Amino acid sequence: MRKVLYRFLVFFSLFCVALYFLLEYVNNKVFGQYDFYFSSLSIVCFLFISTTLIYITVGYIHKVLPDKSGFAFMGFGMLKMFAAVVFLIPLIQSEVENKIPATLFFFIPYFVVLFIETLVVVRLINKK
Repeated sequence: MRKVLYRFLVFFSLFCVALYFLLEYVNNKVFGQYDFYFSSLSIVCFLFISTTLIYITVGYIHKVLPDKSGFAFMGFGMLKMFAAVVFLIPLIQSEVENKIPATLFFFIPYFVVLFIETLVVVRLINKK
């Protein structure tokens, strides 16, 4: 399990670094005149921490109760969605006129990371 966890952490760390630079590029070059509410670093840190915690927990549950690991992934996915809404509460309560670009700036990477997380966890669950 340690080897699988190490490989995931290396892969996901490199992915998050690339995602950070991509978000910075989009923020500076494409939307230079628009100031997003959250920084690229805070978004990537939120996604990295939440996904890593979910993967470690689902991996442990898969080791102890392999038949319940899919349910654990679904449950923690719901918690992650709730945490994303809590993360966005300052934006929702802010005085920013148009909140849609800042919300999309968060949710597009969120869904990309969720897709990768789902692929990796399904691969972990299906592993014999």
